[in-house]
Order: sequence, then C-alpha cells, then structure tokens
Amino acid sequence: MESWVMSEGAVASSEVDTEDALISRLKGEMISLYAALGKKPLALEDATRYVIYTVPGGLDHRSWSCQIDLKVGHTLLGVLRTPTPIVPLEAKAERLLNQLLLILCQLDQWTRGKSERYGLLMERVLFEGWTSAMHALFADEGMKPYGRPMVLMGTSTATPEPSLRLIQGLRQFVLARLWRYEHDMPFVVCRPNAIFSVLVKTDMSEVAALGAEVTEAWYRAYGERLCTVIVPIQTLAEVKPAVSTVNMTLLRARERGAGGVIIPDSKNLVQYLQNLGRDEMIHFSLDILRPLLNHENQILLETLKVYLQEGHSVTKAAQLLHVHRNTVIYRIGQAEKLLGLQLKNIDDLTTLWVAMRGYEMVSANQKAEF
Repeated sequence: MESWVMSEGAVASSEVDTEDALISRLKGEMISLYAALGKKPLALEDATRYVIYTVPGGLDHRSWSCQIDLKVGHTLLGVLRTPTPIVPLEAKAERLLNQLLLILCQLDQWTRGKSERYGLLMERVLFEGWTSAMHALFADEGMKPYGRPMVLMGTSTATPEPSLRLIQGLRQFVLARLWRYEHDMPFVVCRPNAIFSVLVKTDMSEVAALGAEVTEAWYRAYGERLCTVIVPIQTLAEVKPAVSTVNMTLLRARERGAGGVIIPDSKNLVQYLQNLGRDEMIHFSLDILRPLLNHENQILLETLKVYLQEGHSVTKAAQLLHVHRNTVIYRIGQAEKLLGLQLKNIDDLTTLWVAMRGYEMVSANQKAEF
C-alpha cells in the first residue's frame, strides 16, 4: 500500500468551487490520469470507502489489490485503487495526482462547510420553531420549505453515548451514500447522538432501502450495527416534532439492542412514550415546548393547556381565560407557528398532548422538591 501526501500548507489558500464544479473537475482529472497511465483502470474512493468514480465506468474494483492512500498531512481524503501497481509515476501523472488530491481537499472543505451551515439551521429550528426567517434561511441553502414531501431519516450506532468523533465519521459515511456525489448535497447534520438527513422523496420503501444500504455498508466496514428510523414529513416546518419522534425511537431501539430500519407508527406515540423514564420525558417535553417556555410566550402555553383540557373547544377555552374566542384562535395560531405543529393534524396534536403532560409532570415534581 502506497501513500500520496500533500502538505497542509499547499492547500491552505486554495479557493473552493461549487459542488457540481468540483465533482466535474474531479472526474476530468481521473480521465486525464487514466490516459497518462496508459489507460490503466482506476477507481477513486472517498475516505469512507465509497466509490466516487471509476475509469472506465462500471468496473468492479473490489478485487484490485493495489491502492494509494491520498492524504493531506495526516488526514486521509481518499483512496486510488488499481489492478496493477502504478508507482513510480512519471512527472505528468504526478501533477495530475496532485491536482486530484487538491480537488478532493476542496470537496472535503466544501462539504464540511455546508454541513456546518445545515447543522446551525437544524439547531435554530429545534430551538426557535418554524418561522418566516427559517423559511428564508433554508431557501438560501436551496431547500424549498413547502410543496415538497420529504422524509426525515435518523441514524445512530449501538453505542450508548457515541463520541463526537464517531458521530462526525458516521455523518461523512451516511452523506456519501445518500449524496452519491451526484448533484445537490442532501441535508445531513450531526446531533449529539445521531445523524439526521432530510430527503426530498415520497416513496418510503425507497428511503427504507437507502437506510438498509447504509446500515449494511457500515456493518461490513466496522462490524457494528446501525439503527435507522424514517418518518415522513410534508414540509420542513414538521422537522422539529419528527426529530423528537426519531430520537425517542432510536433511544428505545438502542435500549433493546435493535438495529436495521424502523418506521415508527405515530398513531401509537402515546403508548410508545408511556414507558419513558423521567429524564427521557423531560427531554422530550422540553424539545417540543421550548419556544413557548420564555416569559413572553407563557400566555400561549397557558392557552394551549386550557384548549387541550377543554376538549379542543375554542369557546370553552375563551370562557375560562376570560377572552374573546378570536383571541384564543389567534394565540393557537401563534403557538403553532413557533412549535412547527398543526393541531388539525392528529399526529401533531398527539405529540403536543404528550409533551404538555410531560411538562406538567416535570413542573409538579419540581414544586414537590421545594
């Protein structure tokens, strides 16, 4: 096994192009290198061993025993595989290989930067709820919030408390297999215990097949099982409650040693959460209700509480709160926007009901402790 190493200083000041341009250049360099090596077959893998490109196309390279690790400093960015040795290289091939490694480095910088921006967007949605500002920020990143049915996919390892390094490695692994280095990079972000991906797809069986592919590839590479949970969402405004559902499902799956692909039945959410421990229920409730827990939104939280207690009757809630029924309707609308929920949707209503009950339990316990 050979290594081709470029110093970090050689790439520090390089400009980063768009993803489509970088991938196009990468394939162009592979074709040029193929020609410079006398048309010896080549396969380029990324650092997760996903095949980016082969020349000629469609070759099965798994039996090729010769490889060159492509590194910047001590960081592995890719692997070039060939059926026969190609080292030592002629000067032209060396220049092409250096250029290939430079593009790999730029592609890595680009994906890391975009993933960080996606991660910040996800954190803002989970903390602030869905707002018009979120709509604009997602649109700036090429994610259209409305009119595109989507699927949220959460992926985690069997490790109870995976390290940040492990989660970041899993993100890179999942991203490569969902993106396939084709066009727009999918929305894939790291959270403390899992990787979350938003896919613009309506066919759950197709997404389940993708999840199974990722799970099997990880097991072949590392001998460890993954658990993948997929939940359909109609818009990005539904990301927040969907993340909570996925988190709870992953937690239960990890406790039971389950792996593979899981599609939770949202109709059984209340039954599913009945067995949660106190800390888990606190986490779930706060994750859903956080946008309403500041002082200025307490009136919205109280209105929702009364509305739910009175069997979703606006008139009865208005009477108990001593306000006009239009005020109740307005407050519920404001709360829905902040929470990213639609109470006409039975699943969203169930999620809110469970979160409110959990919050009441937490509040009662805190009062009892004092």
